Amino acid sequence: MEANDDDHERFEFHLPRVNIGVADGITRSPEGAFPRDTISFTLEGHIWKLRCLVDTGEALLPPDVAMQEAKAKGTPFKADLKSDHAILEIPTVVISQAEAEETANSIGWLLGLALGQRVTWSEIGIRKSGHRRMVKARTISLPTKASGCQPINNQAGGEITTFLETAYPIFIKDQQWWKFTLHWFALAYENSTVEVSGMIHSMLLDRISSWRVEGHAFEKQIGTDLDECLSDPARKAELGKELGETMQRFAKNWNPDRTESLLGVIRGWNNSPSFKKKLSTAFALAGLKPPPPLLTRARNALMHTGSLPDLNHDYIVNYDREVHQSIVVLLLSILNYDGMFFARDRGMFSIRDFRLNEAPPSGQQSDLSQ
Repeated sequence: MEANDDDHERFEFHLPRVNIGVADGITRSPEGAFPRDTISFTLEGHIWKLRCLVDTGEALLPPDVAMQEAKAKGTPFKADLKSDHAILEIPTVVISQAEAEETANSIGWLLGLALGQRVTWSEIGIRKSGHRRMVKARTISLPTKASGCQPINNQAGGEITTFLETAYPIFIKDQQWWKFTLHWFALAYENSTVEVSGMIHSMLLDRISSWRVEGHAFEKQIGTDLDECLSDPARKAELGKELGETMQRFAKNWNPDRTESLLGVIRGWNNSPSFKKKLSTAFALAGLKPPPPLLTRARNALMHTGSLPDLNHDYIVNYDREVHQSIVVLLLSILNYDGMFFARDRGMFSIRDFRLNEAPPSGQQSDLSQ
């Protein structure tokens, strides 16, 4: 893919400390062709470009602009081609600034999942014929460097484009939920201790699975006979009386309020699935194989004691890898991404490697766009 939009006025959203990795297209300028620096994608009928910037020592610039400036000054072109900064571009003629800002914000949230870090723009500029003027700047808090572990690193080419184009329509249907979820996802990356990141991962697993199984008809976890008993005032009172009398035989300070509370807990056990069942159902509804059992045991320990159940180094490494991979696979699948992704310590995988061979339970669709 080649691009030469220098004559067209365009918005530029600066994305600090974002390494887009392998790009798909090149930008040609009168001075020559550059290495691949551009990823193009289409959202709501508009073509966006995600481009890496080079560091000339004086400024961060698109590669073609940096070369043109060097030629105008009569100096050799010198720049760091591995700058961890990028920009989002879109022609000003096709979109208003307010619309561009809103869409750039959404792209940033999704890139945060793809690149494994917080991503947002720090300033907006308008560029035409090589000249740029500042339009808006804002103070933001971001990691000190780009992520070294990117779930979608574009190695095969086209993965980021595919991800953004398929995920964006799903993201905008429930933006508030996705923003909170992806904020937690980024926070887990930024915490170095496995206990802290594990707590966040545990909350993520609970949050995502709860959202995914919403509306799913679970069977009564203990039995319909218990539900019928608790729904009948007379039978519930009889059960409460017997339960209270039993408890008072072993605890003299037991009182009716505690009995009523316990009946409420029992009703909750019957009506709500366990975390393990909720998690496995969420994965099945997304068309995925269930995550390994160690995640449930580790989650329970972290949430109740703040520590992993086993502090052996191999266990910690295995848990950290599995919980991160499970969340990435679940989120990417929910967002209808079916391509390649990078699993740390394991290399490249296809989401299809994690797919169920059988249909999701209760005939429900795993594709949320339907």
